Amino acid sequence: MARLSSRRRFLRAALALGASAACGLAWAVDDEPLGSATRRGLEFLYRASRRPSVFVANAGDFLWCFHCIATTSADEALASRAADMARERAQAWRALHRRPLAQLSAPALADFAYDAFAADQIGPPDEVLRQAVREQAAQFSTTAFLRFDPKREAAPRDVPYPCDRCGRDNRRGLRRCAHCGGPLWWRSRYDVLCDALTTTYFGQRYGVWLGAELADVTATLAAVRPYPRPSRGPDLDFRAAIYAVTHVVYVLSDYCATRLAPAQLAAEFAFLNDGFDAALASRNPDALGEFLDTLATFGVPYDDPRIGHARARLLGLQQADGAWRTGARETDFNRFHPTWTAVDGLREHRFADAPPRYPDALAAAQG
Repeated sequence: MARLSSRRRFLRAALALGASAACGLAWAVDDEPLGSATRRGLEFLYRASRRPSVFVANAGDFLWCFHCIATTSADEALASRAADMARERAQAWRALHRRPLAQLSAPALADFAYDAFAADQIGPPDEVLRQAVREQAAQFSTTAFLRFDPKREAAPRDVPYPCDRCGRDNRRGLRRCAHCGGPLWWRSRYDVLCDALTTTYFGQRYGVWLGAELADVTATLAAVRPYPRPSRGPDLDFRAAIYAVTHVVYVLSDYCATRLAPAQLAAEFAFLNDGFDAALASRNPDALGEFLDTLATFGVPYDDPRIGHARARLLGLQQADGAWRTGARETDFNRFHPTWTAVDGLREHRFADAPPRYPDALAAAQG
């Protein structure tokens, strides 16, 4: 659900938890009602978004979070409050971007397009800015945006993370940084897939080509199925697959705005069911929130006993300031993103009675 550069850093930290998310942990569960917990979480998100450095780094996430809650929450009070937050923060973002668009790298441009799209959903769209983004995007190749070409291959296994030593990106296949010689670690193919899904979805929604169409990416899903099964030890592919699968559901349901039938994405629905117990046993509210959010999109009822158990565990993990956090290294992002997903996992949705926005992408996902 996150801005690409921030989500990569967050996911890498979350994957490093490994076996610390073991079964049999004791859980402290509060009696606090769901409505109160979601409101406290939302207020924490707003406070975080008003910190200038945090907002500048993660503006699109905050805008998209508030917009989605405002437009899809069944709790009218929660939706109204989120709408107020969205409008105020969108105005703040516009005030920061009154100058002509600077020349950006492909990843930075994809992030900026996400921010601008989210702002356009809340207030009057800025057509001049969108045209500037469109013109810059035309200068880049598919692989500059996605690190692979989905018309030629599925998400690859040889894309390195930015170098830990110098922070720079490297071309595919390298084990040592071409700039400083530091060791490189390769990303899971499911992490690369997740980025490609969100980049193409938001680009298509914004009306800007960012490397490919969403249907080009969903057409590669057959090559990465079946998804990894949960295991007792640290399994980076399984943990990355959680976010890839939830984001397949997000982009094909317009981020839980419309329902999907389990038969429409049978492999993804099966993965969520098979991995539910592992998510429930973990101390990762971020993943658990996304499980709950996407299972609701598939029509799993809120009164299902497993859903109730998972919600109780999420309530027990909420902190005094209203936030949730992962067990990863403490950062601003590691507090606000799990809080966003936990709020989405706890709240009930108001689904629109509408067909999929991108039926070609859904059809491609089905093979």
